[in-house]
Amino acid sequence: MRKGITITGIAALLTGVLISLRVIPSLTNFFSSYFPEYSKAVLLIAGFLLLLTGLFSKTDVTKAEYINPNDMKNCPSCGKLIPSDAFRCPECGIRFKSLYENL
Repeated sequence: MRKGITITGIAALLTGVLISLRVIPSLTNFFSSYFPEYSKAVLLIAGFLLLLTGLFSKTDVTKAEYINPNDMKNCPSCGKLIPSDAFRCPECGIRFKSLYENL
C-alpha cells in the first residue's frame, strides 16, 4: 500500500462528496464559481481511482533499493561508496584485490 497516493485519493473523494452533497456552503460556492459543473464528477472519479491505486499497489521496490551504509566501503581510487562484496568499482572500474591476495 502506498500511503501518499491513498491519502490523496481519500482527500479528493471526501472533497468531491462534500461538494456534491453541499455540506459546506462556502466550499460549494467557491467550487461552483471557479470550476465547471462536470468537475465534481471528475473529482469523485479521480479520488476513487487514486484510492484504489494506493490500496492495491505494491511497495516492494523501496525495500529492494535500501542498502545499509554499514555494508559499504570506499573505493581506494575514486572514493565512491560501493557494496563491500564488490570486485570492481562501478565508477572508475578499478579491480579490488581479494582477501587471499593480501595475505
